[in-house]
Amino acid sequence: MRSRRETLLSAADKLASSSTAQLRCLVGFDGFIDDIIDVVDVRRSMRRDDYTRLETMEAYAARVQAFARRSMNLELVVKESRFGGNGPLMAGG
Repeated sequence: MRSRRETLLSAADKLASSSTAQLRCLVGFDGFIDDIIDVVDVRRSMRRDDYTRLETMEAYAARVQAFARRSMNLELVVKESRFGGNGPLMAGG
């Protein structure tokens, strides 16, 4: 299986080498990768899944507000990555 980088480079090469002189229109599709994340509230150990997450947007907002005008750090844990955008979603059925 090709890596994401290899796929992107292959697509870029094909687009760069194609001739658009005969084309009457060019259609583009928006596409991106969605990362579904948890914002860590309390980390109990260095194990990847050993934490309590912030459960609500209100809890997240309160955390950010508590550090207004100061430095802060938020740990983000990627739970899932999946494609997004109208083109990929419509193509996926």
